Amino acid sequence: MRAFGIICLLAASAAFLVACDPGIGLKIVNNTDSRLCWYEFERDGDDPASCSSIEPGESPRFSVICTNEMITTVVLTVGTNGPEIYAREATCGEWKRAGATVTVSKRAGQYVVEDGFD
Repeated sequence: MRAFGIICLLAASAAFLVACDPGIGLKIVNNTDSRLCWYEFERDGDDPASCSSIEPGESPRFSVICTNEMITTVVLTVGTNGPEIYAREATCGEWKRAGATVTVSKRAGQYVVEDGFD
């Protein structure tokens, strides 16, 4: 009887782990000489507290907790007061299929953003 209980507990634990979607690890690659700001939702004015800073040359990975069907918004600006250079809404499943990486470069003075979406 004890073995049956352990087997049930292991089966329930495995089912729970499969059902829980940990989300995505969003990687933002900053190949520019500018500090970028990442906003997980809409840009919140010029509030520096809502900005996750990405320094020049950094490639941090941010944890975004979501399920495959949840919409995730990514907004990038140049600094906290600078222009918006990128904004995309997609489900977590779409972000996963696209590689969950946004790369920002600067060519001929212009910001160029690549994200794996077609």
